[in-house]
Amino acid sequence: MRSTFKIELKIDIDPDDKDTTEAIKEAAREAAQVLYTQALMLSAANASPTGRPRPKPQIAIISDSVYIGTDEIALFEPQKAEAE
Repeated sequence: MRSTFKIELKIDIDPDDKDTTEAIKEAAREAAQVLYTQALMLSAANASPTGRPRPKPQIAIISDSVYIGTDEIALFEPQKAEAE
């Protein structure tokens, strides 16, 4: 059986305050990483009655603002190339 859990955070931020916006996005990403990891471990620990592997959990991080618009936030940031 597939279950859905939702966590929603609403916060008033000045749309011009990019530092605060990025800090909140990073906090959401970190919390989602912890939640996803725990769900992945629990899912793997509970064997399917049919013996088939269970599908991996799915997670989405979405920021929605009247001023900024809708933005899907990656669970893990892409690796940045190191400066030579």
